Amino acid sequence: MYIIRVMYKKPLEEVDRYLADHRAFLDRHFEAGHLIASGPQIPRQGGVIMIRDMEAGEMQAILDQDPFRVNDIADYYVTEFVPTKFCDPALETLITKL
Repeated sequence: MYIIRVMYKKPLEEVDRYLADHRAFLDRHFEAGHLIASGPQIPRQGGVIMIRDMEAGEMQAILDQDPFRVNDIADYYVTEFVPTKFCDPALETLITKL
């Protein structure tokens, strides 16, 4: 699985111009089963995207479609990890199915 930290490098006014397209990008990839979770950081300086386990090249191809990347709005910091401990068996079942 991957955790992507998205950090804005443009003012929020410019970020907001691409927000609807970014959300549509997220919706497409949730529907395709690629994404686990996403949301904004607090304070609003970027966001976080969790992507299911897949080949690194496939994950990169997904990120390359994000309008924030296409329009040079944000930088992306990728961390790959394998969760091994869970607070709840239901969460473990959900994560390990991905």
